[in-house]
Amino acid sequence: MANIEANEVIFSKGSQLSGSDFLKWFSTKQIYTSGQTIDLANLGISNEFVTPNGCIGYKLSIRPIGNTGGGSHYIMTVNGTRIEFILNNTGALYSPYFYESPMHPYVEIKDALEFENQTGVAITIGIIYYRLKYRDR
Repeated sequence: MANIEANEVIFSKGSQLSGSDFLKWFSTKQIYTSGQTIDLANLGISNEFVTPNGCIGYKLSIRPIGNTGGGSHYIMTVNGTRIEFILNNTGALYSPYFYESPMHPYVEIKDALEFENQTGVAITIGIIYYRLKYRDR
């Protein structure tokens, strides 16, 4: 663990000394982030995709290309459930993140995500995944 920076290890020294093999295994794991962007034209629908391996949570941001106009909305489908977000005319209401998934340390999630753009303009969706690093550097 000589090459691990302070606060990179997500379990404490107490976990390393634990009698639980489960806690000992997680005591050396690290969290890292990876990202993805999705460009959607007006009335566009993305393909459905599943969060990557090791994902324990994610955050979504939206950037409209121009003013969205009144009453515009954006739809996200998570595991078959549609969630509608109403945007103001600049999308700033949801800046920097308009959605944050529930996150529980050490619980890997496999959410199926799909996005639909009903904003009146093209949008860029940014996704930050919080992932558990299984191997040393």
